Amino acid sequence: MLENIFNNYEAFFTMLTSTMLMSNNPCGSFNNDCNEIIDFVASAYSLDEKTVEDCKECIYKILSPISLVADRNAIFSGREFGDDLSDDDVLSDIKCDVISALERISKLNSPCINPDWFDYNHYLSYNSSVRYQEIKLASSSGNIIANRQVAILLALGIGTEKNLEESETRLLRGALWGDIPSVKLLARLYAITNNTKMQKIFSEVALLTDKYLHAGYTVIPEKEKANYSEESLTYYVYISSILQDIVYAYNRQNIDFSFLEALMTDSLDYFKRMYYINNYERKEWKDLTNSALNPTKKIGFR
Repeated sequence: MLENIFNNYEAFFTMLTSTMLMSNNPCGSFNNDCNEIIDFVASAYSLDEKTVEDCKECIYKILSPISLVADRNAIFSGREFGDDLSDDDVLSDIKCDVISALERISKLNSPCINPDWFDYNHYLSYNSSVRYQEIKLASSSGNIIANRQVAILLALGIGTEKNLEESETRLLRGALWGDIPSVKLLARLYAITNNTKMQKIFSEVALLTDKYLHAGYTVIPEKEKANYSEESLTYYVYISSILQDIVYAYNRQNIDFSFLEALMTDSLDYFKRMYYINNYERKEWKDLTNSALNPTKKIGFR
């Protein structure tokens, strides 16, 4: 089991995060929703049935007792330096990493959500509609994890009406900001909607991001380019350039929705998009999204 998990670490971490965002209350409706979420993520990563079952067993049976920051602290404080770790210890560490990531969301988004949002002792019942609204509010600041989760819930119709178009928009925003799970989920969404052209493009983009994105490549080696379409390579250039020149350079962890809205304007060519990316701090791209420059109707204030 452990080998399966670690061979598919990114997918498993995404599953854990997505289910933990919903609740940690093992009731029937929660389990049903989480099964859908896990299956959706698994399909985006092309996981086999045995691996999916291993992931579900870990999430529901082994790791569900670890739900709070206090649980994480208790696990770490009970260890001695140099102790040999069991398989369950290693899996517990992954869950603790997820709890830490969710705790950071609550701190980053403290003006939007309750600081105790991820303390599940406060939540004795599970309501997917309430949770969707809370996550949507948390995503308004541009947090990548919350934005991705809203997209997943919209794609599946969990807690809200199914809206594949809005799900696509959100996943594209996450993908352009360098979130690899969003890239893979987007390719899967295009498969669901029978958009074979975009599915092929983003399946290739997923391969490129896996191999080169976090290795720091903004330009694919010439000998590799023949294996991919021009559209895929172009999307990769946008994604890698945004990650290196904006996210890392200016520590912009939250998605800048306004910038991506400007970047996705149909009238822009490749060179203009790259100009805006390379000169992000000049804010010239704001002219495309600033309605004050060309209001539909002037309103006076007294």
